[in-house]
Amino acid sequence: MRTLRQAVSQAREDAVTRALARTGGNVAAAARQLGVQKTWAHAMVRRSKKLRRELDAIRARAAETVRKHGRRKGGEA
Repeated sequence: MRTLRQAVSQAREDAVTRALARTGGNVAAAARQLGVQKTWAHAMVRRSKKLRRELDAIRARAAETVRKHGRRKGGEA
């Protein structure tokens, strides 16, 4: 059984992961979407191995999109 602290931590990581995915790995933009300071978001990513892996994967997908299409999803060239 998970503790409340574990459940909150997991929910926080999930929210950050979704925000990072929506912003193509831009931590500052994800922080704005979440309504938190960007230093907090950067610290979350730095402390969590899972978030670092997720961020690397998101950025790799964004880079692949740029290579294939010449621009990021929803962005300009």
